[in-house]
Amino acid sequence: MRIIKTYANGRFYDTLDKKYLSKDQLVAFIKKNQAFQIVMHKTGKDVTKSVLKPMGAVPPLPKRQRAISTTLRNGCPARSIGA
Repeated sequence: MRIIKTYANGRFYDTLDKKYLSKDQLVAFIKKNQAFQIVMHKTGKDVTKSVLKPMGAVPPLPKRQRAISTTLRNGCPARSIGA
């Protein structure tokens, strides 16, 4: 998985390609379905969602997580006892 480090000045560094990235380049990774994680440079804390959410570019959930999220959002179907 590609690791992107973010710095206090707002810059993003791609540790795989060893170059700085723009926000537009991060969005391009999402459109290409490339797996990546954004971490804080000093702490290593995963900040992927908190960085991408304000840009309106949160990556889609994997298929299984989408199904679980939809089920939780819509409510589980009632099951009869003994069925």
